[in-house]
Amino acid sequence: MPTFELDEITIAELQKGMQSGRFTARSLAERYLERIRQIDREGPALNALIETNPDALAIADALDRERHEKGSRGPLDGVPVLIKDNIGTHDRMMTTAGSLALRGSIPAQDSFVAQQLRAAGAVFVGELSPAPLGDYLAGPNHVLPTGGWARSTGGLGLEAFMKTVTVQRVSKEGLERLAPTIEALAELEGMPRHKATARR
Repeated sequence: MPTFELDEITIAELQKGMQSGRFTARSLAERYLERIRQIDREGPALNALIETNPDALAIADALDRERHEKGSRGPLDGVPVLIKDNIGTHDRMMTTAGSLALRGSIPAQDSFVAQQLRAAGAVFVGELSPAPLGDYLAGPNHVLPTGGWARSTGGLGLEAFMKTVTVQRVSKEGLERLAPTIEALAELEGMPRHKATARR
């Protein structure tokens, strides 16, 4: 697989590159879309994206013109972003949360998060659905029964606002062994796209 020159690059470095003329919003969008093709659609075929944005390059072109005429909007201006598929975007990308039941769903307007990102100059290059495989594979808390515990918890405390990060590491062999179970759970929920992540 070819190396990717933007691996581990920071947003600040992308901005510096756009200020110097090394990059444009369009050239960055093109590079990231090509990388998606190389590792998500072909090569190892990660299948981590629901879809790419057909308008990404047009949006990047418009931001390049604006930067030339008015200057940068700020740190996210022209930066390619993958947005999760359960965050509503009013564009030609669907918002389905990975479910066929919502296929073709286009929200009437951007969600608040999408509005803020667009206003900051982010270029949505695609929609990502990374959580379902982990949910079916290892079962983080939000997919497990609570055993009635929710009835006995008290009021809000500091811990309710603390972020917990779950890190899961599964070998290729382990994933292959668990794939039938993942597929069965996804099929029961009517989410064939999530099912496909087990084999890609």
